[in-house]
Amino acid sequence: TFNGNQLSTSVQDTGITVEGGAFVITRGGSYELKGDLSNGQIKVAVPKTEQVELIFNNFTASCNTSAPLYIESADKATIVLAAGSVNTLTDATLYQFANPAEDKPNACIYSSDDMTIKGTGTLNVNGNYNNGIGCKYDLRIKDCTLNVTGVNNILKGNDSVEIENATVKLSGGEDAIKSDTADRTDKGYILITAGSKVEINCIDDAIQATMSITVEAGCAITGTCGGDVLNCPGTINADEGAMQRCMYYSSVLGIDIGMFYKRRNYSVIIDGKNPIEAHEYLGRDVAGKDVMIIDDMISSGESVLDIGKKLKEQGAKRI
Repeated sequence: TFNGNQLSTSVQDTGITVEGGAFVITRGGSYELKGDLSNGQIKVAVPKTEQVELIFNNFTASCNTSAPLYIESADKATIVLAAGSVNTLTDATLYQFANPAEDKPNACIYSSDDMTIKGTGTLNVNGNYNNGIGCKYDLRIKDCTLNVTGVNNILKGNDSVEIENATVKLSGGEDAIKSDTADRTDKGYILITAGSKVEINCIDDAIQATMSITVEAGCAITGTCGGDVLNCPGTINADEGAMQRCMYYSSVLGIDIGMFYKRRNYSVIIDGKNPIEAHEYLGRDVAGKDVMIIDDMISSGESVLDIGKKLKEQGAKRI
């Protein structure tokens, strides 16, 4: 349990040492973090053969000179958000490095190894320096509620990013979700599974990967972006009706692409079908632009008419 810069523990041999303003975890195992760490850092520096689990249980941490959580070395690192807990991490606007040649960490939460964030709690990450959450290898977000801001990339896993059945809100950065490994065909991918809800508000690309992007049916992606919704020179598997056709037209005509997510109420049947509760948009601003709507099929025309209305409300010209 943290209180300012003081740490109280329930055991004598904790596997934690203190180096300057950092509390350094030197031994693999499970560590429950509670309370408020003010202007300090949790650093994980265990042998590459050992794994570390950090349980956030109403844990708040801030650092005025660097990242509040830096996983420097481990086989794998897992952050578990305790049920019902609300946890908040905030980094500095300018990092101070002991060695001018160093450039890591470069995110409010940064891991030099594979990292998973999971649980049924909430994690708020306020990235003020560069990235919100960064991972050198594979980054996995599972089951949790995650709110992240960043200056550059909001979520970045160099090798991959997987979002599984999570509720994620990303805002403020250049690219929202990014994976940029280019020297391995089995990496550089982004996967968003069914059941996930992702809200994106960013300056440039919403989802960017070098090898592949997969967006499964049954997930909801909404928000606004100043660049591409899906940016990938490799394979894009977006199970969203006519998305593949839209991407073809976008490429041939050299125009921007956006996407509407259709949310239905599957607990109700009206006139033989589940009613549409909302159409939510992800893409560039359409104000003052001509828009072409593309769908995979039309039955009653209800969806197309509603989308046209939504586009007009956002200032679109001809549709």
